[in-house]
Amino acid sequence: LKEIQPPAGYQGEPGGHIVAMHADGRIQIDGVPADGFPLYNDRLSSLTFYKRDAGSGAPLSCAGFLLSNGQRAVSGPDGLVDFGMLAPGSYSMTEQAAPTGYLPNPRVYPVVVSATGSIMVDGLPLLDFSAVNVPAPTFAFRKYASDTGNVLEGAVFQLSSGATAVSDSGGLVNFGRLAPGTYQLREISAPEGYTPSPAVYT
Repeated sequence: LKEIQPPAGYQGEPGGHIVAMHADGRIQIDGVPADGFPLYNDRLSSLTFYKRDAGSGAPLSCAGFLLSNGQRAVSGPDGLVDFGMLAPGSYSMTEQAAPTGYLPNPRVYPVVVSATGSIMVDGLPLLDFSAVNVPAPTFAFRKYASDTGNVLEGAVFQLSSGATAVSDSGGLVNFGRLAPGTYQLREISAPEGYTPSPAVYT
C-alpha cells in the first residue's frame, strides 16, 4: 500500500506498507490490525521571511526572489516574502530583482527543509533569517560659473539613462540613487546668460 497523492498542504508518506489478508478475515498493515493502524501526514513547511534595509531595518517591498525549484515570490509592502509550502529537501534561493533605490543582493542562500518541517536558511533557523539590501549610492554634484566661481541655478543635466536633474539655488544637481552601471552625463541646458558645457562626462 502506497500513498500516491497526499492531501493539499501535506507531505506524502515515504515508502510503502505491507498489507496482509489472513484466511480468518483479519487484515494487518505492517503487522498491525488495519482498524488500529495509524496513517499520518506531516504538514508541508511554509518559507516566509522579511526583506529589510541593511541599515535601518525598514521593510522593503518589490524585491523578487527565485527558488531553485522554480517558485517565485515578491516582498509585499510590509517586506514579507512568502513562497508558500515547501516539501522537504535542499534548495537554493537568489534575489532576482532589488527594491527600487537599492543595490542588488548577489548572495545565494541555501535553504534546507527537514523531514520534520523545520527550515534553515543560510544556516539560520527561519525565524532568525531576514534578507537585506544596501541603498544604492546617491549621485550629486554642484554647478559653478567658470568666470566667477559662484554656484549656478537652473542648469539642466541628463544621464544616458534618460534621467534629468536641475541645479538648485545652491548649485546642487541631485540625481538621487543610481543602480550600478556606467552612464554618460551631459549638460543640456545652461542658466540664463551662460552657454552649456560641451563636455560629456562618464
